[in-house]
Amino acid sequence: MRAAHVRPSLIGYTTVMNALSAAGYVRPALLVFRALCADHDPDERAVHTALRACDGAGRRADGLALLAELAESGAAGEKLARRFRP
Repeated sequence: MRAAHVRPSLIGYTTVMNALSAAGYVRPALLVFRALCADHDPDERAVHTALRACDGAGRRADGLALLAELAESGAAGEKLARRFRP
């Protein structure tokens, strides 16, 4: 899609993250999340999907790092990070 200069949708990114997570590909799922953040402000569903990928693979540290990045990204990210913090 990027090659055609089409910006993927938030739903598209989240769908890809779900598929990667279900297949056990946590790192690629997190890379997709970072790409999503470059194109869109992540919503609660996208953050939940990324955190679920980390949790399913037993990568709590990656999930906590993701929350820290969100908190540092600005007011909206801080609000989302607070909702998901343990």
